[in-house]
Amino acid sequence: MLAYFRQVLLQDAAVLATKHRSKFLLLNYRPFNTPEFRECAEASTMMIARVELEVRESLQNLPAVPAKSMTGVVESMRIENRGSHCVLLQQNQDMRRDVFQAISYVVSQPGVSRGKKRKFCATELAKLISAVSLQMLVNQNDPIRSTPA
Repeated sequence: MLAYFRQVLLQDAAVLATKHRSKFLLLNYRPFNTPEFRECAEASTMMIARVELEVRESLQNLPAVPAKSMTGVVESMRIENRGSHCVLLQQNQDMRRDVFQAISYVVSQPGVSRGKKRKFCATELAKLISAVSLQMLVNQNDPIRSTPA
């Protein structure tokens, strides 16, 4: 225990020696006046100053650290959502294609009369799908327009 207290006393004396040499007469005597002790005192003072500076900088950047970690969490969620979004878009396109094929099949059946039912079907179809989709459907049923140019 005495060895530990001696070590603590020497370390404290080393720190105080560089800052307040003239106030402590004890520092004029051996082992405090040796070149080794002075080198150790200067090195420890520089080390303490460096550590204090790092602590000060880390405290200044403290709000940025949680922000960076939250940015990482949000970015990983965005990547996952982007993958899910692509899958949903593909499923949506597949379902639209299936619906268009089913509507095309129903509209092109020979049993459908050209009268009131045909007009009703086209009117209802125009309400359900966009003009671009309706034009695609019309071009799909027309053999002249559906051939690639």
